[in-house]
Amino acid sequence: MRASTIRLPAARQAKKHAGMYPGAGFALAAAALIVQGFLPMRPTPFSQVSLPLIVVVFLAISGRSAGAGMLAGMGIGWAQDALTHGPLGVFGIVQTCVGYAASSIGLYVNVGYPGIRSTILALSFLLHQALLLTIRNGLLGGDVSFDPLGWTAWAAVHVVVGLLLYPLFDKLKRAQ
Repeated sequence: MRASTIRLPAARQAKKHAGMYPGAGFALAAAALIVQGFLPMRPTPFSQVSLPLIVVVFLAISGRSAGAGMLAGMGIGWAQDALTHGPLGVFGIVQTCVGYAASSIGLYVNVGYPGIRSTILALSFLLHQALLLTIRNGLLGGDVSFDPLGWTAWAAVHVVVGLLLYPLFDKLKRAQ
């Protein structure tokens, strides 16, 4: 009888993954939440940029585990819910789904390239917005409108911000 082997996805086999320093993910999430929640005292055009979402996607694709992506999304989403004045649980649900989706994609593609990271971040933003629309309109009885052109523009803004921040975030990873 021949023993069968379990094969990992190609991106996982290609290189060993260097983890982040202990506590770096927590510090990154806390910094994003502080900047998002406490610094903008008055609304600016860039107050629409979701730094917690950018951090969730980074941690999800860095962790190379669907469970780790879900946990990062859940923790950041719950903290984001606690800092907002909206219904509790909305961002927890949305960020958990985004973390799972981004980490699942990250298992199968090499996320070291800026183009791939940009695509994952843009798709994650669109998923984030679609889930928020569904939860707020379907479950909470809100009146949030569907704006595909605005979502596309904000997805591009998130990609630019992510491309600027991700090289800085990469410095929190241990050397291989």
